[in-house]
Amino acid sequence: KGDKASYYAVHMWLKKYHGKAYMCSADYCSGKSQTYQWALIKGKKCIHDVNNFMQLCRSCHAKYDYTEKQREFRREYLRTHKIALKYI
Repeated sequence: KGDKASYYAVHMWLKKYHGKAYMCSADYCSGKSQTYQWALIKGKKCIHDVNNFMQLCRSCHAKYDYTEKQREFRREYLRTHKIALKYI
């Protein structure tokens, strides 16, 4: 499908032609994880181009993908959850 390949298909292509991710390229990595993943670089398209991806450990991948919108949602959830717990 070329540039219209699914996210899953592109990751399968990465694994097939470039192998499993084996390291973490994040500067902020603690070095504790032993599970590595291919991560799409922000602003890049999910296409068959290894330069659009980087290798990250699972922990750094989660931190990298965690957006401000998700952060706000979590803050609001925790704020309302604490209020609800106060009345139980």
